[in-house]
Amino acid sequence: MVDALDEYLVQSLTEFDGTPLQSISKEGLQLGDEAKLEKLKEEMKPLTEWLQSVYGDRVEKVTVSNRIAQSPCVLVSGQFGWSANMERIMKAQTFANADEATWLHSKKTMEINPRHPIIKELAAKAAEADQEDKPAALVDLANLLYDSALLSSGFQMRDTADFSRRIQRVISSGLNIDPNAEVEPEQEDEHADKAADAEEKAAAPADEETSHDEL
Repeated sequence: MVDALDEYLVQSLTEFDGTPLQSISKEGLQLGDEAKLEKLKEEMKPLTEWLQSVYGDRVEKVTVSNRIAQSPCVLVSGQFGWSANMERIMKAQTFANADEATWLHSKKTMEINPRHPIIKELAAKAAEADQEDKPAALVDLANLLYDSALLSSGFQMRDTADFSRRIQRVISSGLNIDPNAEVEPEQEDEHADKAADAEEKAAAPADEETSHDEL
């Protein structure tokens, strides 16, 4: 269902031939072994709680998913809120107001893939770090994980400037550069200064000769 009209139809068409329809882009998707999922949720509880504290009010909750195959995480909307596609359709309206119907922009749920190597390593790093004061680089990685899930799930990023600064800090860390290092001041061109001095010296006698001729 990729047509814009489908977003309106499925709000009323909740089942087909007796089979209830489920949106894979919204929370509450029932798929796979629920008992196994509950066990994974308990194992990943320290990571999900920490990620919840990092993201704050950007997400309603962070939980373990059984819908993801290859990605480390996804962002899904609330059961009764707008999907990412619906948000895009409404924002494209001619007289759309970003402040209208904000209650339909339900808080998103971050779902993580416990089998993905990024999630497993992030969980290990978070467990090793101080519980009260996580390293800034680790927090940046967690935020980048959110940013990547936001884009791959079809949502629009609002604070692109903060995203750009975060990318630059991660690149600096990867190159073993202090992220807070200042930009070097622009150096003056010595050759240009010497050329200007030479021109001034060459022009001085000509000015004096001109003044004598005038006298």
